[in-house]
Amino acid sequence: MNDLLSYFKSSWQIHRKIFISDSNILFAEANGEVLFEIRENKDNYLFYEESGKLNIIENKSEITFFRNYQYFFTKLGLDIYFYDLPTQNFYLYQQYFRKGDQLFTQEKHICNKDLYDGRFQFLNGSNFIHHTRIKGPNKNYTIITEFTKVV
Repeated sequence: MNDLLSYFKSSWQIHRKIFISDSNILFAEANGEVLFEIRENKDNYLFYEESGKLNIIENKSEITFFRNYQYFFTKLGLDIYFYDLPTQNFYLYQQYFRKGDQLFTQEKHICNKDLYDGRFQFLNGSNFIHHTRIKGPNKNYTIITEFTKVV
């Protein structure tokens, strides 16, 4: 796990579970694909492209989703920038520091008064989990995304 850029750079399958608050009540489940690739001539950088289908449990509806991020690998860990569709710009989302086989957020991200907190847990060379906790007046979810490298 010494070289995070090499570890991430690949295609991944994702399985995501979204729970209401800190409960075991499943709100939604998703499956999709993620591609980490070099798209620009920048040092320590990968472009993240995610797409898939989200199934809302309560009303049994299915939604297509996609998201783009930029991952910049630093001496301390990782800086992630999200793509804002309305402005078509990337903005700093979260900064992570490395501790052992995990990455932890340096501080919580605030979006519309909701606090986002996250953690990457590296299981082995082809599996990791991204934990996200969103708490606030608009959202109250725990999101667990499991990544499996496509070989």
